Amino acid sequence: KVTPVLQKIKVRYEAYIKWMETLEDHCTIHTGFYPQGYKTYLSYCFLLFTDYEKSVRSLFSFFPTTPFIMEVDSQLLVFVNVSSSDVKRKLFCLIYDMKRKQMIRRFRQAAAIFHFYGRR
Repeated sequence: KVTPVLQKIKVRYEAYIKWMETLEDHCTIHTGFYPQGYKTYLSYCFLLFTDYEKSVRSLFSFFPTTPFIMEVDSQLLVFVNVSSSDVKRKLFCLIYDMKRKQMIRRFRQAAAIFHFYGRR
């Protein structure tokens, strides 16, 4: 329920409803494809420094799950989902191969942890 949280943070329900009605005006909704079900995947986030944006985007489009790619200044922020340690290893090999072949100048990485509190 939303009401206890709103009371705790001292937000009126009417203000919350008004804000919710405009949420789609301020957010982007992404729908991804996860062949084995969302919960079986781990998300990795890469910040890639590249002069070959189009090629990098194209390469990540071959993954079986939906990659989320955003421009951040002059870099690409890429979220990729993998389902097994073998695929994870191949993903990191791909990143290092891209660096070795100078497709990317450098990169930063993180494992993204998402937790969903859904209905039970």
